[in-house]
Amino acid sequence: MATSFSRLEITDGTTTVTIESSTGATLNYMLKYSGWSPNIARKRDVILSGQDHYMEVEEQLELNIKGSSADDCYTKLETLIKLLDQANRWFLRERVNPVTIRYQPKGSNLSTYCQALILRASPVDRSIDLPKQFEDVGNTFWILGVTIKFIRRGLWITLLDTDTFSGSASNSGNIISATSGQSPALPAPTNLAFGSFFSGSPKVGTATGYMLITSDSDQIGKIDASGFTGTALTSVADSTNKADGNVVRFTPTVANQAVVSNGVALPNTYRSKTLGFYATVRVNTVSIPFQLGVRASLGGFTVDTAYTPISAASLQPQVIYLGSVSCAEAETAASRGFLSVQLKYIGPTSIAGTPTLDIDTIIIVGLDDEYTYAIWLYYAPSGVSTYMDFRNAPTRLLNPQIFGGVAPPISSSPSGVENDVVIYDGNAAIYTKGTNVSCCLLTVVDQYWRMVDNSNNLITLSPSYLRNNSYLIPK
Repeated sequence: MATSFSRLEITDGTTTVTIESSTGATLNYMLKYSGWSPNIARKRDVILSGQDHYMEVEEQLELNIKGSSADDCYTKLETLIKLLDQANRWFLRERVNPVTIRYQPKGSNLSTYCQALILRASPVDRSIDLPKQFEDVGNTFWILGVTIKFIRRGLWITLLDTDTFSGSASNSGNIISATSGQSPALPAPTNLAFGSFFSGSPKVGTATGYMLITSDSDQIGKIDASGFTGTALTSVADSTNKADGNVVRFTPTVANQAVVSNGVALPNTYRSKTLGFYATVRVNTVSIPFQLGVRASLGGFTVDTAYTPISAASLQPQVIYLGSVSCAEAETAASRGFLSVQLKYIGPTSIAGTPTLDIDTIIIVGLDDEYTYAIWLYYAPSGVSTYMDFRNAPTRLLNPQIFGGVAPPISSSPSGVENDVVIYDGNAAIYTKGTNVSCCLLTVVDQYWRMVDNSNNLITLSPSYLRNNSYLIPK
């Protein structure tokens, strides 16, 4: 049933300034000209800034404030000023609650409001302008023509029609796909959570790696590295350290040996013309670094990544980004996407002590899709917490971000991360669209190729997604 009256308010969840009431009641804060229309955000065109796919917008409202006395008018004005000041303080990372503007226009068929986060004062550095007749309130009990100005998030988000869906349980290093019953046309804020994913007490150690997320299952694929063969390459079992099958081992026979493996077919027919490569690797001799690269092929075209130095500071697995390849011809009428991939090795300057390099898993991600994310993860399990949460938190992010020390997101999200420290580098504000979301937690912990518990058993991952509808204008 369509609403009979508009609803407009500014709130931090505790203190609320109601400007238009859903009941049509006469209020102490009213629009001066009995009307207001929100500005419409435009698509963000600077890809290296912001945490949203749409630009922030500036809003301006002119209000009349009514009170039972002059002092009551001043008190109500002070309440409004404090809320807008609090929004600015939250933006500057003070430990206060975020402030939102909520709006539901007359005639809306939604059963609740849309809301947007208020970020800061307008660029002129004033959030409120008072009228020249400010002192007249002592005679009329009105403050007429108070102008408020602020910057808010571009998209309006509604907690209605929240889309919650899950993927099948699997282990780290595997691609887990989930299907939603909804297919939002606009990018929708999405929270990805792994709840109670430890099969026992969490392994107290340090886990590092990447959380790879995409809205298209064809944009992410996995290769078992033991499928790569060639000179000085052998397949070696390492079930003790929870390898995902066998690992491929490079044992150079001469110093500075260069090796190119056989070609292995890519797992998907990627639409992307740019592919990113992520791998779990281990150098087995301290202080003997290797170099590793990738060659992708499409018919007669071959494209190489630069060589990535592999640190030999420890004898434990690590997750590395091997770089990306781009090819303008990667989408042709005859064949869609790259066809195969090879590994390129360069051995160390000395083979004393028989240094070796092992590779377990390679994940390939199509990077052209704007709803594909690679979030670098540093995870320090506390031994008691059983939750990992990648939030769409509407924060003013300064990397690295520490979860648990930020104000909560305005969209409802799973609780958790109470005793864990999670640091990421990248855009952790996840937006997805369409019906599919696929993810891969590519991570290692201590000497293990994948995440384990304190009994050294593989951890089962059970990802769940919470996605909120978003709009360019409230509806």
